[in-house]
Amino acid sequence: MGDSPVPWREALPEAERAIYASAGFGQRQKVSRDVAVLVIDVTYGFTGHRQSTPEESRSAYPNSCGETAWAAVDAIGTLTAAARAAGRPVIYSRDSSVESLTGGVWQHKHGRLDGRLPDDGRIVDDIAPLPGDEVVEKSAPSVFFEGDLAERLKAAGVRDLLIAGTSTSGCVRASVVDGFSHGFGVAVVEECVFDRAATSHRVSLFEIDQKYGDVITLAEALDCLGTVPQSPPAPIKQVTNH
Repeated sequence: MGDSPVPWREALPEAERAIYASAGFGQRQKVSRDVAVLVIDVTYGFTGHRQSTPEESRSAYPNSCGETAWAAVDAIGTLTAAARAAGRPVIYSRDSSVESLTGGVWQHKHGRLDGRLPDDGRIVDDIAPLPGDEVVEKSAPSVFFEGDLAERLKAAGVRDLLIAGTSTSGCVRASVVDGFSHGFGVAVVEECVFDRAATSHRVSLFEIDQKYGDVITLAEALDCLGTVPQSPPAPIKQVTNH
């Protein structure tokens, strides 16, 4: 969403931004060395295929987010490679079956969930998990819902999260709020998240940055990972959601 004419920091009118400032929101935090990378739902259902036009992607994959998805995929590849080189955990999520998505109630809000293509839930090959990465099968917007991911991360010594993926206004935001609620420091990597609507994307980044975490650049995330000692963290056991 980097081509948007309105920067996300200016997503709200100036007078409304002043309200947040006067309330004391928007303070900055420092991402520690004990960080993990979460890649939320970067599957073909949300990206379509790289060679397809936006119209073709939306026709085949109703959740497709268009060209911005593939720009983010490339940035996510850089982020995950840096995390692995630094010895930090990389954890992916993807939606489970339609029937299990929040007990099936998502079907009441999304009229085109049925009939998804076979690769709809497959993580994009360009950034596919490697041996040692984890994959969480989730049944709700938040990657933390009804699972033990938070406990396993804490047991492994993880204190902070770098978050990438989609959609910014949906599953990314839900995961950010839950990560914050579990006591993690949260940083969303700006170039590594995307949405189907530019306005939702910008407003969500603004809200996240004001209240729940920091929105940082890919360069800042890479700088953080470059300071991480090469010694591996404690192992994270296989994550299970139910």
